[in-house]
Amino acid sequence: MIRISGPFRVRAGVWALACVLSAGGCATTRYEAEETPPPVPGPSRSQADTALVDTARTVASAEIDSLKTLLSIQAQKLADLEAIQTELSGKVALLNDRIRALEDRLQASLSPPPTRPTRGRSRPAPPPPSAASRVKTLYQAALRDFEARRLESALKAFSEVLAIAPKDDLADNAQYWIGECYCGLGKREQAIKEFQKVFTYSDTEKDDDAQFKIARCYIDLGDDDKAVIELKRLTVDYPESEYIRRAEGLLRDLRDHKRQRTK
Repeated sequence: MIRISGPFRVRAGVWALACVLSAGGCATTRYEAEETPPPVPGPSRSQADTALVDTARTVASAEIDSLKTLLSIQAQKLADLEAIQTELSGKVALLNDRIRALEDRLQASLSPPPTRPTRGRSRPAPPPPSAASRVKTLYQAALRDFEARRLESALKAFSEVLAIAPKDDLADNAQYWIGECYCGLGKREQAIKEFQKVFTYSDTEKDDDAQFKIARCYIDLGDDDKAVIELKRLTVDYPESEYIRRAEGLLRDLRDHKRQRTK
């Protein structure tokens, strides 16, 4: 056996320890290399944010489309209701005119009968119908034509009433119904002109009707600004009119429509 003594023994021990540590370090490094998996590439933060924004936009766009569809449906329902209201207003006006005509006939029937001719004398020929009687007959026929939607015939008859008796009590009514005829024929601009003529009759009871119809014609023509002016005029000039509530409702609808257009 070879004995190592002195400084050589110390050096050999140091060398052996260094080899052991070196071998251990190499083993540890190899173990870590084998156990640690390589990093998996993933989306960057900016890509994730972009995906979230796109998803939010898609959801918001779908909600907006849904709201637009709902708004369109509600607008159509409102238009249908307004059309029904307009039709009912026309029927009420027709009924009022018929009542007036019936009252006139009743009053005429209550008049004392003519004296009976004495025997032996020939009965005198009946007098020709008066102009007033002819006007009433013609006016009632025009109303029947209008109610039956024979608008061209009604327009002709109402115009004839004005030609025969421009100062008759029925003249302002005839003028109003001329406007209604043009409105029913789809000639809104001409209807506005005819409705405006109603205001030339100082004692007319059709002034608020005509004012409301003028506003409605402007709405149908798509001129919301003029419609607002005419509706406000109705609320100011005819505060007791039966059309006030409807005018206020239309004003609200027009304001909402304007706000939606400016968004």
